[in-house]
Amino acid sequence: MTILDDEFNKAIFFEAVPRPFSSIYHGTADDIARYGLELPAGRGWLLVAEVMTGEEKELWDSFKQMLAFALKTAEASLFGSFEFSLVTAGSPEKLPLFQPAGLAQLLVNHGRLLKDGERRLVPYASSWALFRKLAPGDWGKIAFKENLILVKDRSRLDLLVKRMIQAAAELEGPVWLALHDLGRSPVFRFGEEDQTVRLEKFLVKNKGMLGTKIPAITIYHGKQRTDLAAQFGVDGDRSLDLSPHV
Repeated sequence: MTILDDEFNKAIFFEAVPRPFSSIYHGTADDIARYGLELPAGRGWLLVAEVMTGEEKELWDSFKQMLAFALKTAEASLFGSFEFSLVTAGSPEKLPLFQPAGLAQLLVNHGRLLKDGERRLVPYASSWALFRKLAPGDWGKIAFKENLILVKDRSRLDLLVKRMIQAAAELEGPVWLALHDLGRSPVFRFGEEDQTVRLEKFLVKNKGMLGTKIPAITIYHGKQRTDLAAQFGVDGDRSLDLSPHV
């Protein structure tokens, strides 16, 4: 677990969470990031899936190539084995600011200070990653982990929402769900017949979990915010006031 600072809590996918709050990163399961929340009304969770359409796989591969170059560059100046776990790729608009040499130097600076087993949350160009030293060594080696979900068939977006709701059902307290869309072309397209019909049917079927248990399912794509329950008119049980308070 990693306690997150106020800067990370400004990430777009925290927008639906009531203020004030603090958060703890619990890692990922099934490519879905889990954040424990300390809220005014008690404890809760935020589950985040970072997504992109399958048609844009080349864009993601290009980003990973830049990351791989940065990690390889950093390895040459480090001793020991490390793990670079990408928590969020951040804002697509800021990808042009990403400079592999800058990230490499940042990792070298942190890596030289890390003790075995110690990890740090490292920000760079709106991306955030956990950088951990695994063991000492005579040369540098950095393993890379990421959790992006490529949605190859947009009409089956309901299957991802189903996975997230199933994960939420296993947790205690309210659980906010967020889909962080990193692509240029949106994964969610309201009105696209197959996707719309399947999502509406699934949300209506699971209406009992929406509202109190799952206060919001929000899709973030650029400057666009979509509350799925509101979009489909599925309000659920609103017996508790869990709306954001700024």
